[in-house]
Amino acid sequence: MFPIGLIAVCFSAALYLIFSLLPLKYNDISFLTIFTHYLIAVIYGIYIISLKFYKKSKFSLDNTIYCLILFFISCFELNKSLNLFNSSVDWLNIYIIFSCLSLIAITIAPNLLKKYIGLVIFCLSASSILFLYYAIYLFPLYIISLPLLLVLGLSIHTYIPFALLLTTYIKIVQLIKENNNLNKYVMFGLLLPIILTASYVFTFNLKANHINKLYSESQINHSDKLPEWIYIAQKLDLDFFTTKVLKTSLLYDFSNGQFNWFDTPNRNLDEPKKHDPLVVISTFFTRDLQLDDDIKLKILRLNSHSRHKTQEKLWSGDNLEVKDITTNVELYPSLRIAYTEKEISIHNISSNSWRNQQEALFTFHLSPGSVATSLSLWINGVEEKAALTTKSKADSAYRQVVGVEARDPSVLHWQEGNTITVRVFPCTQEEDRKVKIGITSPLEIYDNRLIYNNIWFEGPPTYGAEERIKIKIMDSVKNLDLSNKFITKDNKTWTSSGRYQPNWKIEFDVLPILANSFSFAGYRYAVQELKQAKEKFEPSHIYLDLNSSWNLNEFESVLELFKGKKIYVSDNRFVNVKDHNRQYLFDKLTKLNFTLFPLYQLQNQKNTLIITKSTEIGPSMDDLKGSNFFETLKSGKFDKLYVFNIGKEQSQYFRTLAEFRTINYCLGSIYKLKSIVQNKEFAVLNTNPNEVEIDQANIKIIKDQYSNSKNTAPDHLKRLFDYNFILQQVGTNGLKTNYYNERLVRLAEEANVVTPFSSLIVLEKLEDYERFNIKKNLNGLQNATLKSDGAVPEPHEWILMIVIAAALIITIWLKKSVYFSISK
Repeated sequence: MFPIGLIAVCFSAALYLIFSLLPLKYNDISFLTIFTHYLIAVIYGIYIISLKFYKKSKFSLDNTIYCLILFFISCFELNKSLNLFNSSVDWLNIYIIFSCLSLIAITIAPNLLKKYIGLVIFCLSASSILFLYYAIYLFPLYIISLPLLLVLGLSIHTYIPFALLLTTYIKIVQLIKENNNLNKYVMFGLLLPIILTASYVFTFNLKANHINKLYSESQINHSDKLPEWIYIAQKLDLDFFTTKVLKTSLLYDFSNGQFNWFDTPNRNLDEPKKHDPLVVISTFFTRDLQLDDDIKLKILRLNSHSRHKTQEKLWSGDNLEVKDITTNVELYPSLRIAYTEKEISIHNISSNSWRNQQEALFTFHLSPGSVATSLSLWINGVEEKAALTTKSKADSAYRQVVGVEARDPSVLHWQEGNTITVRVFPCTQEEDRKVKIGITSPLEIYDNRLIYNNIWFEGPPTYGAEERIKIKIMDSVKNLDLSNKFITKDNKTWTSSGRYQPNWKIEFDVLPILANSFSFAGYRYAVQELKQAKEKFEPSHIYLDLNSSWNLNEFESVLELFKGKKIYVSDNRFVNVKDHNRQYLFDKLTKLNFTLFPLYQLQNQKNTLIITKSTEIGPSMDDLKGSNFFETLKSGKFDKLYVFNIGKEQSQYFRTLAEFRTINYCLGSIYKLKSIVQNKEFAVLNTNPNEVEIDQANIKIIKDQYSNSKNTAPDHLKRLFDYNFILQQVGTNGLKTNYYNERLVRLAEEANVVTPFSSLIVLEKLEDYERFNIKKNLNGLQNATLKSDGAVPEPHEWILMIVIAAALIITIWLKKSVYFSISK
């Protein structure tokens, strides 16, 4: 009997793994798999009952164990559809396997295991706690499941954990009767998971109470300018347990006495909901958080690694994966720019028709100064190019088409912190969706080397995704270093294929800038070496932006550097740092996770230096919208302010202000700060409207009247110029939600660049563009493409070419007419 039961369990477990874990395209549920698991368990149950009644064999508890484990596997298969609890966390999966193996082991080799009977008893006792948990969790369904047994036999699954608990108890009692002195192993097996659970619940409770305490304090102590949740987030340690507490109800099942019979898409976090017994038990013994879900999300979003997962989604994307990626890169070393196209194929791995339509969300991380310049979506097998329009129109069209009409669009939006988001809908099982984006970027210069960093993204899982890379280098370079496995035939085009790797780069020696340009609409765009403008600077007021990223040595070094000058810190108000309060202020302010320096409170901006340092944690400008702080900030002018960052990380706050060219911003070490102080010079913003500076490439792009100079540079020069010029002109107006400047919008359309107020969108039909009043600018640059070199003909040149072509046609026609006349 044992081999039959063991074979049945192994077969059922293998089937579960095949359809759940191994081939991802089968990882959703179907009626066939539910029926198969249930049928295996029922047939084996009938078989062992028949042995008892027809063959008069002795009742075997071991046979019962195999039958219950088969039903236990069937429980989890059925749960994928009914969703009594969400997918198990990793440690729970291990615990489930451990418990089942413990029961199976005692049936296979009871005599062999007698040598380790203490360990066996310990394992069975620990397993009983798991079965007890599931039995209690499903207890509310016991009564309703009784009548359903007669109608739907599937409701028998409700009682399986209790049956396993009872069977395990009987087995432990049998073993204790056969062996002496085993009570201590039973106690140890029972107490270990209970003690671990109690410790977890205690810590969970402490963190929840601390959050509620901070919430109460925020009602009294928070700044009138900042929202209450900022006060909480500044003082809250976003460790493992705090994150668990905040994600309860957003991501984890919790104790509320209710069952979610059918899975609903989780639009709050871009990851599937999970079942963690430790969280469920903890919430039973813990007071509810006073924070609503919106505040929880805002706090979780402070961590840059969680920002993508907390983006709003109109549809779920839990069953999507990236199938393959094609990356094409064109490098222009003598111009220090690059153009990248990424074509991504998205596969829907669901097999349920009711989960057919899903939304893919990507966040692309760009190098500083980069701009999105093209978007394409394949509709019915045909590549459809995007149209550039205002962000508000694109967002309105996308929400209407996706949220209401559920048809094909894709939209690309600008985001703070050198990122863009791309949304694609619908992604179905019928066909893989294909989307392509184009990014124009400056190369990074470091230690006399030019560096191209791959554009990586967050989005649907990429495990198993294949990537094909093609890199074309337009100039001859020296000391080329490729961080991936590339091959070449001509030292100009390099290719690679294999598993997707997000982090790779290309390096080579710096080349002299080529005297080349691109012309459009009467203007020429060319690259020159950057000689950054500096002005005399001797600050009289020093402000330290203290937070948890500072260490005492940095604090003391800055105080020593500016000894004799007025030094302040912000502690709800500006406080002058003196010998008697320096340590107190440092200890107090370095407990804050992040700070938002109140620039608008500064009275004298001209001779003011702000010294800051940041962690990865901090709000974006978008998070602050609606607050008094944000409203005051967006109406201010800070072009005379000087900000120096002594760390490697940049806060979203200062990085966005620097992107909009609203502050004179410099990044470097304390040694660089000392050099600035000694030389009494600070790099300042270039206010020349015909020049844009791109620091990381050490270049500036100039715009002047059209000339007959060499004119074979790519149109990316104009795109980069206009994008950076727009940010420079926008200033703090870029923080406004509905900011609209007709001149800058037209400029973005002319260059086809995505900005804080312009987006790219692909719609299914021409009528959709007309309905939302989205029109392509036919007189400007279109979506960027590979090999887009050479100047676009000027309007007068188009007219000249048309006139010449017409003259040629007329001349040929006249000659033919004369010839036929003579012939006649």
